[in-house]
Amino acid sequence: MRDCQEIINNKKKCSGCGLLKQLSDYRKQASSKSGYKSKCKECCKIDDKKYTSVEKNRANAAKWRKENKERLKSYNKKHRSIPKNNERIKKRVQIMANARYRLFKHEEYMDSMCMLFDEGMSLENYGEWQIDHIVPVTHWLDMGIENFDIINAIENLQPLWKEDNAKKSNNY
Repeated sequence: MRDCQEIINNKKKCSGCGLLKQLSDYRKQASSKSGYKSKCKECCKIDDKKYTSVEKNRANAAKWRKENKERLKSYNKKHRSIPKNNERIKKRVQIMANARYRLFKHEEYMDSMCMLFDEGMSLENYGEWQIDHIVPVTHWLDMGIENFDIINAIENLQPLWKEDNAKKSNNY
């Protein structure tokens, strides 16, 4: 009965933060009476981060992905078949390729990136470290900005070890 909170004027009270929010601020959940999760998207994100920050949970997730490769492959294929998702993925790939091109073809980019290297980073071991966007590419795309010059500006790029970049994902 926890998730059967009333929906009034297209709003619902979050069981996490206790605030009254628009339905668009909630994830859908077919199994609940209201049709929405009991916590808003922001509270769910916080819960997700807490869960994934525990090493045991990360290991379990990695094990699940390894055991369910075909299921994930099927899901990704279905996800990419949606034109909106496919265009967004293509745009992100273009932007990342442009960032790598700029790094290795323009001296000013290379010099700027080299000044930010951590100990052990070099141009020769690129792949062990990656080019990270400080403001994530998805954030720019969500705002409708697709200009390479803005997204791949020197001030928005930094070298990060591959593992650190994966942990950062599309967060600031």
